[in-house]
Amino acid sequence: MAKEKGIRVDGAEVHVNFKRNITPKFHAGYHADPERRKLALAKITTDYYFRGEITEAEKAMLLDELANCPLHNTLAQPPKMEERIHVLGAGEAPPAYD
Repeated sequence: MAKEKGIRVDGAEVHVNFKRNITPKFHAGYHADPERRKLALAKITTDYYFRGEITEAEKAMLLDELANCPLHNTLAQPPKMEERIHVLGAGEAPPAYD
């Protein structure tokens, strides 16, 4: 990202952390527990560490690039998710995907 924008950096690290919205319960009826179904990430924190001399303008440019990242945008506004279960007969193969 920095290289593509002509920003010279001597190194970079990314640290990602997350918080769950509830603590998972592990007990005999774990899989039947309706509270377990509410498990999700409540917050994702990403810290970017750059080594080098980066100006405030370059830092703003990097932040703008992060805001336009497809992964960032997907996590910020998740797409509708559709899940389907298909039962295959003996010897039957699932369809090929592109």
